[in-house]
Amino acid sequence: MKKFQIHHAIGENRFTETVLQVRTYAGYVEAETLEQAYQKAQNTEDYWNKTNPCRSTSIGDLIQDGDKSYLVCNIGFKDMEELLAYEPVKVTPWCKLPEGIQEQFPMPADCPNCKDCQKPEEVSDYDAGYSEGYAAGYAKREAELEDDKSDIINGF
Repeated sequence: MKKFQIHHAIGENRFTETVLQVRTYAGYVEAETLEQAYQKAQNTEDYWNKTNPCRSTSIGDLIQDGDKSYLVCNIGFKDMEELLAYEPVKVTPWCKLPEGIQEQFPMPADCPNCKDCQKPEEVSDYDAGYSEGYAAGYAKREAELEDDKSDIINGF
């Protein structure tokens, strides 16, 4: 059995196939395959994560298998490395999330990034801007795609 880490999207675009968005660690499941990991991360009869009760894994979330990450899509999964091509997947540790988001999402008891973090650390300006960086990067990419569509429509 392998351990698959589950990272839930928590930004404005959660529940969409948006690649660049804020995600946080929700827990892990033990499974043989990616598909089994997804099935085990569902709240079918009870919470899938007993130490950190949370929602079911859904579209827009990440399932991490070792150093590979997969985006949960409407149908199946997409390899984040292929989607990003050159940019590594970044997951914001709970202790680095802005305070308002921390209040909405309690610290996971088994968070690998927070085991030694008895109380939240001070969030630096850099870390606070980290979440905003995702949104800015996504907005920039959306604008580039719109420009590309415009060029195609106008025959350039």
